[in-house]
Amino acid sequence: MGKGPFRVALLLPLLLSANAQESSAPRTRALRDPKVFEGYERQLAQTFESLRRENNLPKLSRITRRQELDQLVCTAALNDANPSGQNFPAKLMYKTSDPASRNQELKSIARYNQLETPPNSRYALAIWPGTDKDTGRRIYWVGVEIYTSAFFEFIDNTFTDNRPYRNQWKELVAPSCRDVR
Repeated sequence: MGKGPFRVALLLPLLLSANAQESSAPRTRALRDPKVFEGYERQLAQTFESLRRENNLPKLSRITRRQELDQLVCTAALNDANPSGQNFPAKLMYKTSDPASRNQELKSIARYNQLETPPNSRYALAIWPGTDKDTGRRIYWVGVEIYTSAFFEFIDNTFTDNRPYRNQWKELVAPSCRDVR
């Protein structure tokens, strides 16, 4: 019985220091009011869809939440840099002062139309607040990604050569963004 309180006394400073380290880490969720950002994302989705209609492109259905995209955009906002360092035709990350604006980046991904099979049928988007490293002003990081159908995504992630690479994105996520769901 004497060992129990002694162990607690030894572990208490370790627990307090771990808690202090967590509290000094950037809190991405504290900066992001979910209701406000759902509104921004809804406006951005409407803009994205109207750009596709204007360009006579097939309608895509929206994936409301995509963990991979949310965590990567959170990481971009935290570091003020695209975690992968580059954009791809069907995946785009950019920073802006107005998250729902019709800027060139949004227009370019809205015009993307893969003609190969399987066709793209879905998209996801995420918006996270950040701070511009150069000016110190509030900015927003926007991520938009276009996907094939859920069925083809399952086939690709389960039965093709893509299996070993499908979770590599997790290595790019900042520790404080890993709990974003």
